[in-house]
Amino acid sequence: MDQTQTLADYLGGLRADAGKTVEQVCHATKIQARYIQALEQGRYGDLPSNTHLRAFALAAAKACGGGEAEATAL
Repeated sequence: MDQTQTLADYLGGLRADAGKTVEQVCHATKIQARYIQALEQGRYGDLPSNTHLRAFALAAAKACGGGEAEATAL
């Protein structure tokens, strides 16, 4: 993981590398597409709260084969 990588870059890249669509991540996590897209675009203010930001990021990373440590480090 690059030190300058953002959470948005990490999640978007992870999903792309896993070959999954936003819809597939939504189905696996039960998170609405607009929130997955907000995470991947760095629009964290569109999420309901900071607690949701952390929980959604961890769930999306896990659904795409990523680790919690990487997602929380960003």
